[in-house]
Amino acid sequence: MMGRFILYGNGAEAALLDVVRADISRASPALHQPENCLLGPKRWQKVGHLAPSAAWDLLSPKISAESTLFGSHGDSVEYRDIFLDPPNSSLALVSPAQVTWIVQSREGRRRLYAAFTIDGGPYRLSITDPVWFQRLASLEEEGHERNVAGLTQDNRLLFTISLGEPFGPQQRCFKLVAGVVVLPGAV
Repeated sequence: MMGRFILYGNGAEAALLDVVRADISRASPALHQPENCLLGPKRWQKVGHLAPSAAWDLLSPKISAESTLFGSHGDSVEYRDIFLDPPNSSLALVSPAQVTWIVQSREGRRRLYAAFTIDGGPYRLSITDPVWFQRLASLEEEGHERNVAGLTQDNRLLFTISLGEPFGPQQRCFKLVAGVVVLPGAV
């Protein structure tokens, strides 16, 4: 299973579109993740949930207008480039087009990717959203159309893209599909 679930004080799992109150101890920015904060000891509290039908109006102004993610179309950014030109954020909300889900096995592990475009710019990024990882993990190895995940053509998809930790000898920060949000189509 990918990722870690966040549990509220009552044991329920946090979900996308939940409105939460979190105990923030202090800011803890990193060059590649400037919005990082350290959490305090209090458990998160769910104070509401944004209905998918209402989410578009709130989220659409936050969708990135850039066709490049963190300065490039690739799946990662070299840390030396981040050092030279630090990002303002390590998170981006995007509205992907032409989505294909890709399942592969490498080194004995199942890997899931989302291939998509933003304003014609192609991407193929690892999926780390634990709910979607489970939802897609049983698919056969290959590429799958977007509707295989139970989506309709009317559903709007939003991806939260995150810039990961520096990894490997090249110290690359990989771009990850950290959250998949499904919203109803236009009314």
